[in-house]
Amino acid sequence: MGSLQEKETPKLHVVVVSCHAQGHINPLLQFAKHLAHVGLQVTLPVISSSSSDHHYRHLPLSLTVDHVPLLPYQGAETETETVPALWERRKESMSVYLKELMRCHEDGSKRISCVVYDSVISWVLDIVKGFGVMGAAFFTQSCAVNSIYYSVYKHWVSVPLDKGWIFVDGFPLFEALDLPSFVADQGKYPGFLQHLADEQFQRLNEADWIFANTFDALEPQVRVKNHISPQTP
Repeated sequence: MGSLQEKETPKLHVVVVSCHAQGHINPLLQFAKHLAHVGLQVTLPVISSSSSDHHYRHLPLSLTVDHVPLLPYQGAETETETVPALWERRKESMSVYLKELMRCHEDGSKRISCVVYDSVISWVLDIVKGFGVMGAAFFTQSCAVNSIYYSVYKHWVSVPLDKGWIFVDGFPLFEALDLPSFVADQGKYPGFLQHLADEQFQRLNEADWIFANTFDALEPQVRVKNHISPQTP
């Protein structure tokens, strides 16, 4: 019979860092919920935004959402902040938070075991490795999109497109309308495509784990719903 003085085994503590952009938050939120449901202690830092608070209701008790304040804008009041400047400010805000979090939990029962981060913000890995913690890259987009970006990164695909289609090994031909807008119409986002590709893949070999977002495992759930028909008299 165990002693009452026996210490409870601490839960593994995982930090999940999402990218503050449309389509990138919910996949990592769902992944964080899954980790919490299987018994891990999870911290999910998010850039403060009152409009997104409804996403973080009814969460497992072992999942903590930390609202990270956005550092103040340093530009002139008469200047409009550019998108790259806003992204840099978000990066600095999250960097300050993560470094402080890692220092606070270097010792003790809530020591951080791993940090899962959106692959488009791979700078998180630099912070994580500085504290000797393992890091896992999470690709929120589909494997097809990841393969296209990787082909751009390796210069296997010429951008701007010199044809109305591209070929990526393992997939049928992609026409221009099938491609991400960053690839199909690079003129709208000058310089961003290469930055996006470099950010995802340059440090990838340094990550301890890689998680890819696929749809094939969801197919059985969808097919079950397709067999449900309305009741008839």
